[in-house]
Order: sequence, then C-alpha cells, then structure tokens
Amino acid sequence: MIDPGGPRREGAAEAGSRAPANAANSARVNRAQVLRLLQEAGQLTRPELVRLTGLTAGSISNVVRDLVELRLVAPTGATAPRRISEAGMAAALLGLDPSWNRVLAVHQGVSRLRLAATDLGGDLLVTDELDLKRGLSWQWTVGRIGDRLLALVRRQGWDPTQIRGVGVGAVGLVDARTGTVRAAPNLGWKDVPLRSALPWPVAVRNNVHAMALGDKRFGGLGDPDAVYVYVGTGIGSGILSRGSVMGGVPGAAALALDEFVFNPAAPLLAQRAEAWERSAPPPLFEPVGQPGAAPR
Repeated sequence: MIDPGGPRREGAAEAGSRAPANAANSARVNRAQVLRLLQEAGQLTRPELVRLTGLTAGSISNVVRDLVELRLVAPTGATAPRRISEAGMAAALLGLDPSWNRVLAVHQGVSRLRLAATDLGGDLLVTDELDLKRGLSWQWTVGRIGDRLLALVRRQGWDPTQIRGVGVGAVGLVDARTGTVRAAPNLGWKDVPLRSALPWPVAVRNNVHAMALGDKRFGGLGDPDAVYVYVGTGIGSGILSRGSVMGGVPGAAALALDEFVFNPAAPLLAQRAEAWERSAPPPLFEPVGQPGAAPR
C-alpha cells in the first residue's frame, strides 16, 4: 500500500506520444516491486534485487535512486556476507527507510477503534483508542476516524506529506477493490465508502483478514497455509492459502467459522442455537444452554 510514485527518469517525448506514460508506468511498477521485496525480506542487496526482479542492473540502479530520493529506501549500513568464491567489495544492504515516511492504521471493532502509526518497517510509533457505541451512523464513525488520525499526526509534529497511506481493518464484508464495507450487520452498515472518506491513500480489508496478513508478514507466521480466528464481539476468521487470504463472497472468508457448531450430531435447530457466534456474547464464551452463567 506504500505509494511508489515519484520523479520520472526516462526522457521526455513529444506531446501525444505514449512513450512517457508507458515509461512512467513501468518505472512505477518496478518501484512497487522493489518495495514489496524489501518489505518482505527486510534487507537485500542490489544484485539480489536484480536476481529477484529480473530487471537489469542499470534498471535496479535507477529504481533504487528514485526510492532513496523519495526517502522510501536507504542503505542499512550493513553488508551482505560474501562467499569465498566472490571477488570485489561486499555488497551493501538496502532496506525500507524508517526515518521519514509514516503509515497510519485503523482497527475497527464493534465497540472500540484502535488507531496507530508505524514507520515503513512496521515498527509501532504511537497508538490511540476510542470507545464506540452501537447505533452510531457510519458518517459519524468515519468522521471521528479522520479527526483522530489528523490529531495523532499533529501531536507527533509530522508533516501531512509524511503520511504514505492508511490501512483500515473494518468490520463486516469488505470489498477490498473499492474500499467499501458492503455489509456490517453488527453496526447496521451497508455500502459504506471508507476509502473515499479519508484524506490519504487508503487500503481497506476485513479486520480479521488484515490480522492474518499482518501475522504472516510481521508476526513470524512461517506457514503459508493457516487459519486465523478472532474472538471478540462475534467471531471472525482469516484463512490463508499459499500466503493469500481466501475469499468466497467478496470480502468474506471462504469458510464461515462463526457458523461452526459444537455438536454436529445434534438436530439442525440445536446446531443453529450452538453456532459459535451466537454462543459467544462479548467478550467471552458462555456454556451453551446456560445464558448468563460464569464463563469457563
């Protein structure tokens, strides 16, 4: 979600020619590819970037130069271990530059908003929280998100141009392509345009899907196939297959874990009464058939 936009390197062509647009788009794609690799690996050398991207050494040199000027990438100060068979100087390692650009994050729950800011490496810099009540309009909630994020940026003394984007983990069925919450029954939301309601580039995911992806990238989750389950006000799931979140209906998990039951052998009506989500009022499970009993 880091915007890799920046200066155009490839020369100017006559007005009406497609060459500048094609060159600029190609350069942008190459910058995004290098940023993604550095985010996933932590640090890489230029020769490693050449090998992983398939680009020429000259192209990688241009891409890295652009990204350094944009303060998105910087030398780490370390060098890669050199094999005995290799000649020449040890290759310098490159990584994401944590010194300037910032990324904002929003985790939306039914009863609470959690806000944060990180550097480009994902290191947490500051957090904020806001309690919510059911029945609030989406316009009020989204307006408060924007207000609190702006206040957070001002408190840190950051320039708004330092903000590269906002990642939002939203409740309900989310269309990640359009940044729209299609439906959030616990909130009474339908077709909420989250992406267009905030003043920065915004990536929107279902909140539990975002958690699963975050654990994969930053939490040391090495297995590309995993199921992430979140228990709060309701139960959500993020299903990773080959490192990507599976989807059924756009924005929904391919498997609805909130409909799993405790006793599949029970009659259908009893199964529905025992479904996880209906048997797990916030914030903990209650024994099935004993409403109000102490949680086990």
